[in-house]
Amino acid sequence: MSIDKNSNRIPEICSINYVRTDEVDSLIQGSDQFHQVITLKSGHSWKKIYFTPDTAEFTETEKPDDSGNYFEISLKADFPGEDQDNLSYFNDITERQLIILARLSFNESKIIGSLDNPAKCITKKQLTQKSKGSNLEFATKTNSKSLWFEAGGGMLPN
Repeated sequence: MSIDKNSNRIPEICSINYVRTDEVDSLIQGSDQFHQVITLKSGHSWKKIYFTPDTAEFTETEKPDDSGNYFEISLKADFPGEDQDNLSYFNDITERQLIILARLSFNESKIIGSLDNPAKCITKKQLTQKSKGSNLEFATKTNSKSLWFEAGGGMLPN
């Protein structure tokens, strides 16, 4: 007897995209309570975050608090290289309020951040034998689990 593998059970992060919260026109519930539709303001589009393949990690941790439970949601990935050209790229994502989409290998995207609890980017520079470049972490704390992106006003880049 053989068991067929379901590739949806072992997803990989294929691409990461972002938009600043001031570029979002609306963020509303999608077709069910687990999906959201994000519509961007006119003239804005999702921007791609380049990362070293196979380095992206998504985590969602439930934590207890005096007022109830909350979730720490994080997406980490390695950014290849380190040079002066990267400075303007990092300026667009660091110290900004962001909404991040992590597209998985089965063509669905997890949302990290919201208008009320945006994701923030934390960078860590590394020059070691194993890693040369930057590590990017997009993190938020919220009282609900991460939701799925439902295509609406603002399609993702290829």
